[in-house]
Amino acid sequence: MNFLAGEIPESDEALARWLEEQIVGLRLHELVAQLLAVEENDSSVSLDEKLSVSAVLSDGLGAASPEQVRELLYHPRLLLRLQDLVLREGSPYWSTVERSPEHLQAAQELLSTARESIIPPATPASEAARASVRAWLAPLAIAASLLIVAGIRRSNDPLKDPGQPTPAPNQIVKTGWGFERSDLLTQDVSAEQYLESLADAANEWFVKRPRDANALRDRLQAFRKGCDTLIAAPHEQLEPGDQQWLVESCQAWRVRLETLITAAGADDAEILSLLSKSDDLIDEIVADLESRV
Repeated sequence: MNFLAGEIPESDEALARWLEEQIVGLRLHELVAQLLAVEENDSSVSLDEKLSVSAVLSDGLGAASPEQVRELLYHPRLLLRLQDLVLREGSPYWSTVERSPEHLQAAQELLSTARESIIPPATPASEAARASVRAWLAPLAIAASLLIVAGIRRSNDPLKDPGQPTPAPNQIVKTGWGFERSDLLTQDVSAEQYLESLADAANEWFVKRPRDANALRDRLQAFRKGCDTLIAAPHEQLEPGDQQWLVESCQAWRVRLETLITAAGADDAEILSLLSKSDDLIDEIVADLESRV
């Protein structure tokens, strides 16, 4: 894996263009993980404090000052938040940002899959409608390819895929992911560290991106199973009030997961909407856990 942070341009103009390419590309999570490993980071800083968000969504990072653009490097989590907003609310400007060949290939694969499931056989009467659907699918495929990688918020090793850790000699190998991770609930740590580790575990949702509705349902069911484990755990690292809050919160998260599971698994045409809603729920779970630290 290339050390992406080592490619950061020196000039202000080149930096803005380069960051735009990362925001619409497939490796932003790597860049953020690498920056978090070397930068002091205040997770309470909001994107609105650092940028005129509406201007950037409309016209790109050229609408921000060089100082504002460089601030994103000192608060790299904001890059992930900006990517989420570009995905959902970005203007046509963002579709003009240069993309890597790997990105374009991923988008084309998703576009082909969507065409097979959505576009009906050609008939003279439906040609205009088909042209309209094709025009709609192109930005949809770009958005879908962004969803493949959006959302890795934390990493202890910037050069390692957090979904595939390489154990050191004599290190206990961890199994499972999310709240089901074997080492998670038995850690002898402070309450703050425990809650942070739970937030990190929830963020593991974003490591593997489901490509169809059945895969999304399976991943949601796995996350729900983790919630069941969390509900049943004693959480001795926490004070009684925080223990109660955590169990009640996880019960509420579980209800929302059930709703998403029911909706998933039947119609691949709805996967983008359901995946976006699932990502939003996980983001809320992470924020809830971090708010108790």
